[in-house]
Amino acid sequence: MSYLLIKAKWAVLPSQTNWYQFIGGGVLAGIGFTMSIFIATLAYDDVEWQNISKIAILVGSFLSMIVGYFWLRFQKNTPVKKRK
Repeated sequence: MSYLLIKAKWAVLPSQTNWYQFIGGGVLAGIGFTMSIFIATLAYDDVEWQNISKIAILVGSFLSMIVGYFWLRFQKNTPVKKRK
């Protein structure tokens, strides 16, 4: 969605940021799991299902952390073009 908005000139990529960094930030945003765990406890009455969903949320957050770290850690060190 962000890509489309930026290409349509309705939004701008933050200054001194390239697409690689922007995507890495989006991947790292997947770490936020507090609200997901709260919703899971509301959605399921059965404690077993609550526990399964909490484990799945934590695993997904951990994977986001790992992928985001490696995505940003091994990015190309190309200089960012200055925008007007």
